[in-house]
Amino acid sequence: MCLQTGKRSGIIEEVPGDDWDSGHYLPHRPVFKEHSTTPVRPVFDASAKEKGHPSLNQCLETGPNLIELIPSVLLRFREGKIGLIADIKKAFLQISIDPTDRDSVRFLWKDTDGRMKIFRHARVPFGVCSSPFLLGAVLEHHLDRCLRMIHEGALSFERNVVEQLRRCLYVDNYVGSVAQIDDIQPFIDQAKSIFAIACFDLRGWTYTEPDLADHGETPVLGLIWDRKSDILKINLPSFDDMKPCRISRRMLLSAVQRLYDPIGIVCPVTVIPKKLVQQAWLSGGDWDSPVENAVREEFLEWIHELPALKDVSVPRWVTNFDLEGSVMTLHTFCDASKLAYAAVIFLRVELRGDVHVHLVAAKSRVAPVKATTIPRLELLAATVGARLCKSVLNVLKNISTTYYWSDSSTALTWIKRDEPWGVFVGNRVNEIRTLSDPSDWRHIPGIFNPADLASRGCSPNVFLKTNWWEGPQWLSYSEDQWPVSSVEIDEDEVLLEKRKTSISALGETKEPFSAFLLGNAMSNYWKIIKVIGWIVRFWKNSRHGVCRARGRLTLDELELAEKWVLRLVQLEAFNGLDDVSIRKLKPQNKDGLLRVRTKIWARKDSPDFRAPIILPSNHIIVERLILHVHRRNGHIVGQALLNRLRERYWIVRGRQAIRRILKKCVVCQRFAAQNLDTESPPLPEDRVRDARVFEVVGTDFAGPLYLADGNKIWICIFTCAIYRAVHLDLVSSLSTEAFMMAFRRFVARRGRPSIIYSDNGTNFRGMANALKTIDWEQVSEFSKADQIEWRFNPPTAAWWGGFWERMIQTLKVLLRKILGRSSLNFEELYTIICDCESLINSRPITYVSEDPTDPLPISPQMFLHEIMEIGVPDCDQLNSKSLNRRIKYRQAKAEELRQRFRSEYLGGLTFASKDSTNTRGPRIGEVVVLGNDSAKRLDWPLAVVEGLTYGRDGRVRLVDVRTAEGKLSRPIQRIYPLEIDSDVGSDQGQQTKLESRDNGGVTLEEVDPPDSTKKTIYSATTRCGRLVKVPARYL
Repeated sequence: MCLQTGKRSGIIEEVPGDDWDSGHYLPHRPVFKEHSTTPVRPVFDASAKEKGHPSLNQCLETGPNLIELIPSVLLRFREGKIGLIADIKKAFLQISIDPTDRDSVRFLWKDTDGRMKIFRHARVPFGVCSSPFLLGAVLEHHLDRCLRMIHEGALSFERNVVEQLRRCLYVDNYVGSVAQIDDIQPFIDQAKSIFAIACFDLRGWTYTEPDLADHGETPVLGLIWDRKSDILKINLPSFDDMKPCRISRRMLLSAVQRLYDPIGIVCPVTVIPKKLVQQAWLSGGDWDSPVENAVREEFLEWIHELPALKDVSVPRWVTNFDLEGSVMTLHTFCDASKLAYAAVIFLRVELRGDVHVHLVAAKSRVAPVKATTIPRLELLAATVGARLCKSVLNVLKNISTTYYWSDSSTALTWIKRDEPWGVFVGNRVNEIRTLSDPSDWRHIPGIFNPADLASRGCSPNVFLKTNWWEGPQWLSYSEDQWPVSSVEIDEDEVLLEKRKTSISALGETKEPFSAFLLGNAMSNYWKIIKVIGWIVRFWKNSRHGVCRARGRLTLDELELAEKWVLRLVQLEAFNGLDDVSIRKLKPQNKDGLLRVRTKIWARKDSPDFRAPIILPSNHIIVERLILHVHRRNGHIVGQALLNRLRERYWIVRGRQAIRRILKKCVVCQRFAAQNLDTESPPLPEDRVRDARVFEVVGTDFAGPLYLADGNKIWICIFTCAIYRAVHLDLVSSLSTEAFMMAFRRFVARRGRPSIIYSDNGTNFRGMANALKTIDWEQVSEFSKADQIEWRFNPPTAAWWGGFWERMIQTLKVLLRKILGRSSLNFEELYTIICDCESLINSRPITYVSEDPTDPLPISPQMFLHEIMEIGVPDCDQLNSKSLNRRIKYRQAKAEELRQRFRSEYLGGLTFASKDSTNTRGPRIGEVVVLGNDSAKRLDWPLAVVEGLTYGRDGRVRLVDVRTAEGKLSRPIQRIYPLEIDSDVGSDQGQQTKLESRDNGGVTLEEVDPPDSTKKTIYSATTRCGRLVKVPARYL
């Protein structure tokens, strides 16, 4: 990047004015690369600093490492039939720096006329420690956003293309593969378009081309890819700069790092320089002093033979067949010697008897300087193999079976036996058993183990005579022809690593304090054990003044501490072996602990499993133990948790204890808690009183609908709360003005209502943001001018407006059937809406009898039009007597209609059967979860109950809560109790006097609950006994 190009591209900018003192200046120097796309570019040193002052990199947060591991990326590169690579053009320079931060990356530049100018970076520069994270975070954010847009239908790209881009990116390089050659161009087109959205240019596409004239060798993450033969080779380094007469430790280490082999193609060869580096340091000297002649001669011979590896290659494509129908198994081989230990993984692919075996990954390490036994080194090799295999399994998802092979019977015995091993063996065995299934480990004779070559190392010439990269020949045979050997276990060598247990006289002493005190003082079981462990160490160190233990607590110390705590629990809960509550368990005393006498003592298994420790179900330490095991094992419950506990403990009435104690787990309660509920109240007076039609109404919006010209339109519905009639109108928007016009038309045609119910305008699905444009305060002020009372439902309580929500549902069903996919203009749609209004108002709301002599069923239309007659009376025949008779007749019919409505409709309204599972009322100070239908349960906020609103029937209807965002009011059905109280007691708090609210299904008044007080003084103290002063706003 030259200066002028950077200025034109907006990568850098000149600092206006001559402010030299503010900001931070980066030193830079030119770097020349003739064959690069940018032959000359400046390199900025953000690590440069003045004496006594930090550098820019020291002041910046590096950020988490978002870069994928190179072996994983290369393995995905080897999955598909066609390899595919590309890179993002000047990726870092496409990310802008906030203008307020640009002065931190200033630099000086001397103009052609010799004047000094100040420039600063406007894009993320190279050399800054946070640059890799910024690029990774931007790419990750962009691809995540694309996935969301694809899910929402905003983008038409294939989802698997975006996911593959995420998995196969290494910094600004894409290294992946596709299944078929026909997939190349569609993938490239979509990938370029996806990155083009964020103004990234994914360029330089290169892929497998068998028809190339030359080999087409291309560098890929440190390896050489022959695109014609589709093979991967090592990029051999040059050692011309090393002087054979003077080889130092620095040169040795440099040679080890120059031969880059991320997947272990030549793993046995790289062991030699690693061994030489270790030998050189053991002989003494500093970085630049010459090494011994023996080390020097072996190293020079290794360098001389290294060019022989130029033809060593492995196939890029490892699966060889289409995934469908093929069986893929993974084979991990482990071995160790006094020199090094290593692991190598081969992929075996079989399809209809045809078998291919490929090297997938290999890793070797030199043996520790501190002398150790061969079985321990074999166990280290098994640990490396388990880790390496786990990383491969995270990439290859179609592996049917995994095999682990080792020629060490001792290491295999340690892995397969679940016994208390010593610290070194126990830690590694636990890791191996976590990463793999012990039953997958098999023994193999040493002569058939390919990892033997990597554990001993070899020269390049010897390496070429092996079949290292092809795998063992027997792996190409069927499973019944694989080598099988009779394993002879050296029990003395195995038991040498068994944990040494000692029984202390501590078990015979009287305990100075109660286990209940421990449980009450600390809420974490593991913390209790560690505290007792430190006490035990102090006690031992006090007795042995010379041989004092130091450092972290050992496993033996923690085990002794746990036994001591559990013995305390048993002494407090049971009366020895003859205790009635445990007599059926046939208890026995072992190690000072009461244990269950089981029938499996002859089994070779853990002693704790063969004879579990008996524990009570109602002790606080046991409660801490159950919660500890529950949380450490992913919050398992029920039988799974009981099985896990029975590995070591036998808790009396364990299932009951688990059910009782797990109610105290906040995480589980957050996901399992049921919402509070209450019995349905009677309908308020406004729903059942005598009134004219549309005197009490509820209003809401439905829609939008789309007209033929593409415009949107909404339906404004007014429904009578008493007679269930509806009035429908169309509005062109959800603005306040549009609703006002609809309301005026309703009043002009149906008469002025006295009470109007509506939602708060925040609980409509899909319209929440749009409805915020309605100024409900202006609507309320407008209605007061006409002496109309407007009542709003509480937030998130849509069922409070059930009488108009039911009418909206009926309307939607009609519209779906009438409109279908037709496209109408405004007049046509308005006509359809009027037809729907007539149909809804003509529906019967009482029983429809089949007896022709019974009166017609009541419908809302009858109250709108009363008695409908056909024909016009003769005016000449009318007189005052006939008119009076006619008026009385119509009045009688209207009264008869209202009486029928009272007896047939209102008289038939009964409570629907409803099984309320949690009808208890919330408590002041209780910690609860606020339910929200529009969010996942994980995102529901926690809250503390601060006030209760009671209905006319004396039951809680609304709950005032305090969350991290502020105070809210929610219906009781949105409250999910956690059975936890806040710092202020649940029985304390103020019972607020609340306003009267009459809503669709609930009536609320200024009614104090039973036994409530107008004001209660808080009384809370800390653990130290100090009185807690509660803020005045809570009183």
